[in-house]
Amino acid sequence: MTRARARRTLATMRTERTAYRGTIVEIPISPLLVLATPRGLARIEFLCGPGAGVPRSFGGTPVVEDPRAVREATAALRAYAERRRPLPRLRLDLDGASTFDRRVWEALLGIPFGKVVSYAAVARAIGRPGAARAAGGAVGRNPIPIVIPCHRVVRSDGGLGGFGPGIDVKRRLLEHEGVGPELPLKLADLRA
Repeated sequence: MTRARARRTLATMRTERTAYRGTIVEIPISPLLVLATPRGLARIEFLCGPGAGVPRSFGGTPVVEDPRAVREATAALRAYAERRRPLPRLRLDLDGASTFDRRVWEALLGIPFGKVVSYAAVARAIGRPGAARAAGGAVGRNPIPIVIPCHRVVRSDGGLGGFGPGIDVKRRLLEHEGVGPELPLKLADLRA
């Protein structure tokens, strides 16, 4: 596929998405904006505090408040908050993601609850041992945190690394899973 055709395809996919449907899900770590499309769970966003409402749009796409559209995801997130595991496999809408990003996110799904791995281990798991920085970029672009557990990826030295919603949220997620708070964190293996 040419770059021009790829851009047209992405533009078409974006215009076909008429609206996200979702709701706010309260868990102890943070309220979450949970959004889906007819294809599956599409976004989870950490909100700054309680009392936030469902926005009218997200990323230029209209949002319709519809808790039924994210019923399975809501149940999975509540199970996570109650430390019930493993989370069920949910249908995900990763429309517009590159093949590389999808491979990284699939590897993240293999990180068990309560374990952490390095960005380098993620790169090795997808067969690209020299691509730790690129894997880190894909981890950072994950649109569905917690379900795709990007918070379980840390630096090779056991330091926390980054996290879009903030390092304090990452620390709280890991502590919720029984990891830390002492640094450096003990790294687990990630099987390809």
